[in-house]
Amino acid sequence: MPGRTPATFSVGDVGGHGVDPGQRKERVWQLPPGDVTVSCGVISDAGTRVASSASLSIVDPNGYYVPDALDCSNIVGMSPEYAEGWLGYQGDPVEAAHVLLTGLLADDVVERAGYPESSEPIVRIVRDGAVVGRVRLFSDQQGGWLLGALDRCDEPGISFGWGDEATKPFPRGWFEWCPAPPFSEPGPRWRERASAAAVRFVEASTADDDRAVSELLDPSVPPGTEFPEVVIAEGTQPVVGGADARGSPLVDFGCGRDVDAYTVAVTIDDGTESASADFTVFLVLRADGWKVWGVY
Repeated sequence: MPGRTPATFSVGDVGGHGVDPGQRKERVWQLPPGDVTVSCGVISDAGTRVASSASLSIVDPNGYYVPDALDCSNIVGMSPEYAEGWLGYQGDPVEAAHVLLTGLLADDVVERAGYPESSEPIVRIVRDGAVVGRVRLFSDQQGGWLLGALDRCDEPGISFGWGDEATKPFPRGWFEWCPAPPFSEPGPRWRERASAAAVRFVEASTADDDRAVSELLDPSVPPGTEFPEVVIAEGTQPVVGGADARGSPLVDFGCGRDVDAYTVAVTIDDGTESASADFTVFLVLRADGWKVWGVY
């Protein structure tokens, strides 16, 4: 917006910007579909005067936008403070929210909101069908994500907040335990063999075959551990959707790079069309075969 005098512009009620004479600035807002008014103003000694405005209609014919508005009237907002050079979570923004937020319940749905390709991700928390929390993430400029502004419903039982997970010793984040070395080298057929063990584990879990499950579990898993419920669509068989030679950023963050280097992550297709319902089985190779140490 070049010109001879300082100017401002604002977009609806979501924000604005100032521009000095001769400057050009670009700013992107995640605006939901609908109508919005864009206003331009001129700054002088007498104050700011609106010079012009225009009404725009934002359309989303492909339905990319996921609403992030909270389903409540009383909202609490907060923002964390980070020391200079603070490192974020390296991985998917939704995983980052899972790991770094406190106050989540097992049945909460944590999912991406806004527009999927946004450089400033928004993640919403859905509880019992209602959006009760929303967090904005920003880059630490080193490949990781930091939690930014958090809004949550001011209601009993809703207490999302910030964890100090990034400074805790292992295990941390999603994991409550980590497998202990030494580990065996995966070998040339690691993908096929690890995937087969993951499928056997899922089949044994869905059949409540405790003996088979016990034989497939790694010794690092504490006795009596209950994994997240494994659900496969009726009439279907679990299908391996992918196997990674390293676990994932979740494993790296939760148990460290040494564990991640020997962990194979096998994604299981639950037989439905929803990718978010799929789950991942984490395995390491021991002397007597591939063993499951985690499910996510």
